[in-house]
Parts: sequence; C-alpha cells; structure tokens
Amino acid sequence: HPERCAATIIAAHRSGWQVATHAIGDRAVDLVLDSYEEAQRQYPRHDPRHRIEYCAVTSPQQVDRIVQAGVVPVPQGSLVREVGDSVLRSLGPEPSKWCNRVRSFLERDVSVPGNTDRPVVNGAPLNNVHALVTRRTLAGETLAPEECISVDDGRPVLCRRPHRTDMPGGPDAAPDLVDLWGTVVYDMRSGSDFGRVRVHQAE
Repeated sequence: HPERCAATIIAAHRSGWQVATHAIGDRAVDLVLDSYEEAQRQYPRHDPRHRIEYCAVTSPQQVDRIVQAGVVPVPQGSLVREVGDSVLRSLGPEPSKWCNRVRSFLERDVSVPGNTDRPVVNGAPLNNVHALVTRRTLAGETLAPEECISVDDGRPVLCRRPHRTDMPGGPDAAPDLVDLWGTVVYDMRSGSDFGRVRVHQAE
C-alpha cells in the first residue's frame, strides 16, 4: 500500500522523528524518496537525516535525489559477499552496477554508515569492510567493481552513526580509536592495528 506507507512517513516526519525505511529495489527506493520529499515539502525541517536501510539498487538519478534531499543511505557490505551471486544472476551485469553503492555516495560527500544486517548474514565488522573494499562474492565474482572503496574509506564507514547528533565533532565524525570485540584496537587516524590487547572496563 504505497499511500499508507507515504502517510506513515509523513506523519512521523511531522512529529519530529528521524525515519528509517527499508527499501531494496529501485521502485521501493523511489517510493521512499517520494515520501521523504513530500514530507519535507509539507512540513519543512532542518536536516531531518531520514534513512533508507539497504538502499540496495539505486539508479544514477536516485543517487542525485538522495544527495539533494540529504537522505542517509545505509547499504550492507556483507550482502555483497553473501548474496552478490544471486544479484548477478537475477539482474544481469548492467543493472548490477547499481547495487549496494558506497563509492558513488562517498564521492558526493554523503556520509554512509556501515551496517552488517546481522543475523541474516555474517556480522563481523571487518568482513563488512572487506566486502566494500573488494566487492567479491562467495563465488569469487566482483559485484559492481566501480563501487570499490579504499580501506581508509572503509574504516570510517564502519564507525559512522549519522543518527546521532550529539556526538563530539558532529554526527559524521569518526572516532580516533575503535575497539572491536574487546580484543583488537585500530587507530583511525593512522590506520595502525594495535593487535590483541587487554581491555579494562572502568568501574
């Protein structure tokens, strides 16, 4: 029911909520973008930072709309690895170029947060970054190689939280250090890996 979806989004926007809507295919992304744009037209708000979870298939025109609307796309790198082969079989080589974009958004200064879609797929954060850097599927194919990003770009993606506006440095700031599972610490400034460390929890 597209009308019901749009009405729900507009009501939430009017009430001051940040809306996060799941949309995978390009038709679903259009529906969500139409609703976000209409909500902002009716009830203007400063930087509502509405999100599109998955945002899995986006045309170049939709990338433009996302940028212009200030919407936060939330792709899952792990899906590139674990379902990328199905995507290539279903969509073919050309439409597959639109899948799970990250580089296209980063190049337009869009803040892209990382998401693993756990427990549907493997939730290991570094596997997520690895998938965004290599774009390799389980069968060894490369899904949308134009969307490969660097490791340096991948680490901030792992740590961004665009829904938080109260973080030091603003909602798009990346941390200086990252503690993964209490065993591995990364220096986000230099890219150094401190390896396995003992982590003491403060009282």
